[in-house]
Amino acid sequence: MKRISTAIIFVGIAMLIFALSSDVALDGMGGRRITNYGLMHDRLVNTILSVTMILGGLLLKMFGGPLSGPHLQAIDQLPKSEYIARWATTILVSACVWTLVVMYLWPTTLVAVTLLAVIAWCSFLPQATYTVLKRVWLGALLLALVMVIWHGIALAKPWFNDLTYRLIDKGVTLLGTGDLPPLFAALLGGPLLIAIAGFTVSMRKARRN
Repeated sequence: MKRISTAIIFVGIAMLIFALSSDVALDGMGGRRITNYGLMHDRLVNTILSVTMILGGLLLKMFGGPLSGPHLQAIDQLPKSEYIARWATTILVSACVWTLVVMYLWPTTLVAVTLLAVIAWCSFLPQATYTVLKRVWLGALLLALVMVIWHGIALAKPWFNDLTYRLIDKGVTLLGTGDLPPLFAALLGGPLLIAIAGFTVSMRKARRN
């Protein structure tokens, strides 16, 4: 129970930081900032959810009994190195997916949390650690390659660039510009390099084990 409750606490803290740092104001006429009550409501809901997760994790740590589910027992009994490797994969793959997809599409908080929760669930499947992590990193690598190819075509074909801009009209303003600024190149190349490194390391570890 110790590892499960600690993970819940850390996720709650990350959600709390994200909620408190969210901007609830919009740009108005004359350069003024206007408070948006919908964004304030979203921040309040996210704050309540994150605090609830933190308190729930603390209660589990203090009063939780032995884990009964075989999957949860397997997680609690993982060697420390493998447990850290699974968490590192979850965090890094989530960062790559966030940079490649979530940040551009600006989904609702629930959709984003669900997507990242699926990544965490896949990383902690009850199978050989590095076999699981190799598959997770392979998914991140394929996503990164698809996004690089997509934007490469968009840079070469104006009509495809216009299509990209229409599909992702709420995302980062760098999209649809027809060029590749250094920051945009980093947003594409960074996740690709991380995914290649993660897949290579996990594949070698899986072969050794």
